[in-house]
Amino acid sequence: MTNVENNVVLWESFHALFKSCFGFDYRSLEDIVAALESANIKIYWHSLSNWEDLEDLDILHEMLKLHVIDGEVFVITEASNDDNNGPFQLKAEELEAFVKNHLSQYGECFFNGDVAIVSLKNKSVWAFHHEGVFAYIDQF
Repeated sequence: MTNVENNVVLWESFHALFKSCFGFDYRSLEDIVAALESANIKIYWHSLSNWEDLEDLDILHEMLKLHVIDGEVFVITEASNDDNNGPFQLKAEELEAFVKNHLSQYGECFFNGDVAIVSLKNKSVWAFHHEGVFAYIDQF
């Protein structure tokens, strides 16, 4: 099992890193959508009509079809907003184990709400919206 307890990043630190990389504040996935829409950049959302019936790993694999994740990433799930949590900092090779164990570690599915997987190195975001659509965004 991946132990991510020590990989939780303070929100304040993540906000500074995100703004330095992308040029705007991150408080939620909606901030990314709003920033791109205000710059007239279209996000190409892909639908998963049966996403609620899929396992978290199946959804992740669908997202990875858009673009491979490499290097270090920050993962933001609903659990990131719980007390004493924040974004989770992981290596790409740890992501599958983290997704697989998310339910047992945090009591909720990984794709239980909006999810952002942020790569500062690649200046990109894999986004999952709680209504069952997902996108790879690298147009910042």
